[in-house]
Amino acid sequence: MRSFGTYNAYGDGPLIVFPPLFSVVLVGLTLFGLDVSRAARGFEAACFGAIVSLSGYWFVRQVKPRLLAIGGVIGVLVSQPLNYVTSYALSEPLFILLTLCFLLAIHTFLETDQRAWLLGAAAVAALASLARYSGATVIVTGVVVLLLLPKTSLRVRMANATVFGVVASLPPLLWLARNLIRSSTLTGERGVSPYTLSDNVQSALGIAGYRLFPIGGTPVLAHCAVVPLLLIGACCVALIPRDRDRDRDLAQKAIVPAACFVAIYMAFIVVSATTVAFNHIDVRLMAPMQIPLIYLAVQIASAGRLLQSRRARLSSAAIAATIVLVALVSNTFSTLTYTQQVVAYGAGGFASEKFQSSAVIAAARALPRSARLYTNMPHAVYLLAERKATEIPRKYIYNSPETTTTESSAQFIREFNPSVESYLVWFEKDPVADTSYLYSLDEMMRIADLTLVTRTPDGSLYRLAPKNRQ
Repeated sequence: MRSFGTYNAYGDGPLIVFPPLFSVVLVGLTLFGLDVSRAARGFEAACFGAIVSLSGYWFVRQVKPRLLAIGGVIGVLVSQPLNYVTSYALSEPLFILLTLCFLLAIHTFLETDQRAWLLGAAAVAALASLARYSGATVIVTGVVVLLLLPKTSLRVRMANATVFGVVASLPPLLWLARNLIRSSTLTGERGVSPYTLSDNVQSALGIAGYRLFPIGGTPVLAHCAVVPLLLIGACCVALIPRDRDRDRDLAQKAIVPAACFVAIYMAFIVVSATTVAFNHIDVRLMAPMQIPLIYLAVQIASAGRLLQSRRARLSSAAIAATIVLVALVSNTFSTLTYTQQVVAYGAGGFASEKFQSSAVIAAARALPRSARLYTNMPHAVYLLAERKATEIPRKYIYNSPETTTTESSAQFIREFNPSVESYLVWFEKDPVADTSYLYSLDEMMRIADLTLVTRTPDGSLYRLAPKNRQ
């Protein structure tokens, strides 16, 4: 953004595949003299602290007894998915923080009926959708909650939902319109997903359930049952008869927004992963559900105090305490193990020792600044060699072998400038990045002349020229 004066990716094209908010925040922090890496580390740490603090406020305010609420907050603190996503320069922590702010704001509006909180919830939902495209689930959650919960006339509920929907949707719609103008696509080039609906349902439910109770050896079906059981339990708690109607209304306002978000976000991820090719459903994609799920779990556990019999209340408290303790111990062990690995070996990816001491990166860094670089790992060259690099041609759209393309190689040949000194920075296959969708080295040799400059343990550097030209 600082170099181009607009929203551009690290290459030459416009930023389309991701929404802009996270990038804007990092660029804003660099204006204070921080480099991008330090800005990202500081921002992710601040997000982690804010997430835990807001969770504490939310849980203590809504969950009784206080001891159970504190247990839930500790569960957030030791959550391995939350610790994982904040170990990287990812947009998920920002999205999780905004989702928390939205849930607090919409709940406050439902309690107070103050229009300022409605507009605040809409503004936060808009920001969430500019942090990640999955932020659309926050907007849908708000509309559904506003139509379902308030005990007012249908006309008032429709009016509130309309105001919320318009305010929350306008910024992301403007961004999508800009994408359409710049690239003729709404969210960038997307291929057909290689995963089936059943694969994605099992992955989403299994990961979400396992990360709440990371106990090895547990059957997959048991993990898959956790989220449905929590949603069913939340509905039952919200509908439990109370001595006063007001108490039931308060319980519904405390539980329904979080339950709606979990259900809508889960459906969005599963449907998206089934229809569009992107990364397979993993811990990162499921991390935004973690805190609402913990919140629903402690709300269900706290419902035992409403039972009539003292023996039943004591039994319920003992069961709840056992489950919470098992969850806390298993999550603490999982997070400590992960943290020890990060301290010992780095967070992984481009922060690993292999990339930090990469010989091919060092060779790329030493090339003339006027040279144009091509590579099969442009992120690595951009971040570690601090050089802009162009991605080599694609055989098919990322993670979508069914969506073949020849335009990429044609464009490469068409746009190649023989008067500019050009190099190919080639990384050997590495689990950090899937490059199978790009041309192989043999395929590059069919469309360009490659002259070996140097070979390193982790890759090679080639002089690049048009085919049959020196």
